[in-house]
Amino acid sequence: MSESLWLKQGATLNHQNACKEFRLTEGEVIEAMKAGKLQYRQNNAHGNPYFRLLRIEVELLALELRGAKVIEEQVIKFNMMVKIVEVAQ
Repeated sequence: MSESLWLKQGATLNHQNACKEFRLTEGEVIEAMKAGKLQYRQNNAHGNPYFRLLRIEVELLALELRGAKVIEEQVIKFNMMVKIVEVAQ
């Protein structure tokens, strides 16, 4: 993937938020990372490690594992949040 995706606001999320937003388990995310389905970058926040993932790849994984309904719900919620942030600025 292009380096620009990692820098674009809203294009990444951490593995814990991916689990919450897309109803995935941490084990499913880790297995997908090991299988090469998800690109990731390891980061630390206050000494605590976490993985940063590309949102588009998490969406594709959720579609594969959970179906289209979960993706549709999340895309609507995400687009609403983006609009709220834009209005607030």
